Amino acid sequence: MTIDIHTHLWVKEHFSDTWWKTSATFLSQATSQMERSGTPQEVLEKFLPESFDPRGEICVRLMDEAEIEKSVIMPIDCGLGLGEGSKSIEEQNRDLASVAKRYPGRFIFFCSIDPRREGALDFLEKAVKEWDAKGFKLQPVMGQLYPWDEAAYPLYQRLSQLGLPVLTHVGPMFEPLDSKYGHPRELDRVLRDFPNLTIIAAHIGYAWWRELIEVAQKRPNLVCDFSNLQNSANENYGRFCHVLRRVLDGFGKDRVLFGTDGPFWDPWLSRKWWVDLIKNLPTQAPEGSRFTEEEINAMLYGSAQKLLASPT
Repeated sequence: MTIDIHTHLWVKEHFSDTWWKTSATFLSQATSQMERSGTPQEVLEKFLPESFDPRGEICVRLMDEAEIEKSVIMPIDCGLGLGEGSKSIEEQNRDLASVAKRYPGRFIFFCSIDPRREGALDFLEKAVKEWDAKGFKLQPVMGQLYPWDEAAYPLYQRLSQLGLPVLTHVGPMFEPLDSKYGHPRELDRVLRDFPNLTIIAAHIGYAWWRELIEVAQKRPNLVCDFSNLQNSANENYGRFCHVLRRVLDGFGKDRVLFGTDGPFWDPWLSRKWWVDLIKNLPTQAPEGSRFTEEEINAMLYGSAQKLLASPT
């Protein structure tokens, strides 16, 4: 069994034109050597719309194909940084909460709001009590917000009281976004000030995985996911195995979680391909980067199951 700790549903109205165009430009460059490649305009008009999924039907089908039992779905509030979508952030959260309710047992809903928005703390209470939010998604880079911004502290305090985790982007981001907001060191103050708050650092920090390990070794409330590394694994499997092995050694198997960041790579690298690649690491990883079945089971399922079972 597999739990995907980090995925999204693409809904056109949830993001601004700037967000879609920026993503299309990045994906056009990143997939230029793949069989399905295209210009930024082709990605924008053809490949991205393939993943538009306001009701969650495509996501469930892909989960079934990949034998993913549950997925954590979450909005991304990047309106203050990249412009607002045509739907408000409350509507975006309500949309995804409705999808989770439509497929009981398949989706777990994490809410999202930029802490600087008026009424953010009241919104969090509403999301937990009325929409059954089981965690919180923070997007520092797209919102141009340091994780330690004082506006976020009331939300961290309440999430800590509720026993709910925060999942946050960590790592560099493509232009024109400013990566400084996503550096692992920016989490250290929050982890120190809220020792009972679990923070999930997404993407193992990408190129900053070494720095993320350094933070993790002194902050036991930090865990990580390795979502959105499909392209890295596809381009250089040996290096991917080396980095994941180092992260496991640095964090321990109970603090490293599987994720897809779907549907970002779905038009090019399927979720089934990604799950199978991880499942096959014990037999296919190169010498020096071996993985045990116990580690794989923990990453794919066991560790996420324990984290998501935290009391509310």
